[in-house]
Amino acid sequence: MRPDRPVAGASEDAPKPQLRSNSGATPGLAWTEIGQFAEAMTFARRALFTPVEAINAEYALGQRGIWVIGMIASGRIRTHADIARHFGIPKSVVTEQIALLVSQDLVVTTPAPEDRRQKNLALSDRGRALNARLGAAFEQKFDQLLGRFTAADLRLCTELLNELAGVR
Repeated sequence: MRPDRPVAGASEDAPKPQLRSNSGATPGLAWTEIGQFAEAMTFARRALFTPVEAINAEYALGQRGIWVIGMIASGRIRTHADIARHFGIPKSVVTEQIALLVSQDLVVTTPAPEDRRQKNLALSDRGRALNARLGAAFEQKFDQLLGRFTAADLRLCTELLNELAGVR
């Protein structure tokens, strides 16, 4: 990602494209454009995970496990309940995922001081090393695919995708 580089072919004074709807009542995308957008998201997910497939094969974490490692590292989640809420999945599924991460010495758990029934999650040294490898692989692929866009462009894309996902 190049925060100081403008989008190729764009200028600050260039007119912004107008969105349209089939009914004309409100601006938006036509349904065929929405379909293209959805299809692009599906294939984009595959492209983003290609560079970590070999790393994932070593640990058999699956895509959710990779995201959980990254979320624990970022401090965005601290407990099983945080993960369940974020992914909208049952705590029993989270328990299985965390058990896998703990069994591979990637995550350590400690009782949460505010509620001893909860466990705080943290990366072990091995988990931090794995997170660094995953981060480097993702950053390289992301820059290769999207390096021509500005940081502001990518933040807007992230905002749009989070809105679609219902994540605020």
